[in-house]
Amino acid sequence: MKAILIGLILFGFACKSSNIADYETGLKDIIHNFAIDSIQHNLGNIQYGGTQRITKHFKYLGKDSIRIINIGSNDPHYICDYPSGWLKKDSIYQFEVCFWHKNYNKKKIATQMRFILSNNKKINLRFKGTYLTLENK
Repeated sequence: MKAILIGLILFGFACKSSNIADYETGLKDIIHNFAIDSIQHNLGNIQYGGTQRITKHFKYLGKDSIRIINIGSNDPHYICDYPSGWLKKDSIYQFEVCFWHKNYNKKKIATQMRFILSNNKKINLRFKGTYLTLENK
């Protein structure tokens, strides 16, 4: 019994979430009342050329009316689809991130994108990966 209790306590600390149900659905990072599947994402090895889309999810936990009013990025990579209306408490939403790999002359990708919220707060998302070359395929 003691071992089970210790295991549950350690599991709760590892979650980074005050709500174990959010962790179980994969929404493990919480920032500004948003539970997000992750704010850091490793794309791994990436083939040159073309585009790549990644679908991600978040749940709005706040009580105040809020919406995403803008997005930001410094690259040819960007958040290409996101909910544009007012967000409802405890609702799960999805958004898509688009990566443009064609003619991107770098060995690694390390980029940051952000949501700009109607309460003037920002949620930053980080993505990294390595482009495959003929030498490391």
